[in-house]
Amino acid sequence: MGGYQIVVEDISQVEVLDAHFSRLWTDIQASVSDSIIENALSRAQLREDEQDWNAAVESYQEALAFLIPAELPAKINTHTADICFRFALCLRRAARWSEALDQQKKTCAMYRQLGNLPGKASVYMEMGHIYHLMNVYDLALLYYREAYYLFRAAATEASDRVLRWYATQGMADSKESSGNLSFQLRLLPQGLNDLREAQQLYLSLGMPDKVAAIIQTLENAQVAKGVNHV
Repeated sequence: MGGYQIVVEDISQVEVLDAHFSRLWTDIQASVSDSIIENALSRAQLREDEQDWNAAVESYQEALAFLIPAELPAKINTHTADICFRFALCLRRAARWSEALDQQKKTCAMYRQLGNLPGKASVYMEMGHIYHLMNVYDLALLYYREAYYLFRAAATEASDRVLRWYATQGMADSKESSGNLSFQLRLLPQGLNDLREAQQLYLSLGMPDKVAAIIQTLENAQVAKGVNHV
């Protein structure tokens, strides 16, 4: 009977040690993964600063391979979604438009799951830019306009002045993009209205350079219409 008890105690000790080393190994793996992710993101930021977009893409891919393993359900959080957004942004700047579009659609689903309105609005703006570059102008205008409504909703729901400021800037940017594209397509009434609204929003934000750029565009539009005043 005593021998049986010793065996049971030995097995229990082994199980305790196994559990301990299992937790230790998990912690080590997590620490190594965190280090790899941090280094990859640092390299991605450096490559963005250098405007080496393809190299930035590679670094983001390395980080995301650990953040979103293919064989495991992704732990969706704002940090991961923001990284996916930057990844897609670099794809667009590298002129890899189809890849950028696919990635932004995935990122949009993440922000939607998180209930993150500013994030979803930013994705819509990016998709507008991508469609614009691909010469799919109807979809570009659609996404710019949808981005405006999302940013407006985000500004309404903003819990502090900083968040409201950034959402309002998003409203201005989306109206400016929509107006510029409409102007390019000679859709002057809509384009002029969008640009004037963007101008007022930039004025309210205290962004004189953006206001000056829009005034110049409006003057060009009026010249195109044969009118000498804005």
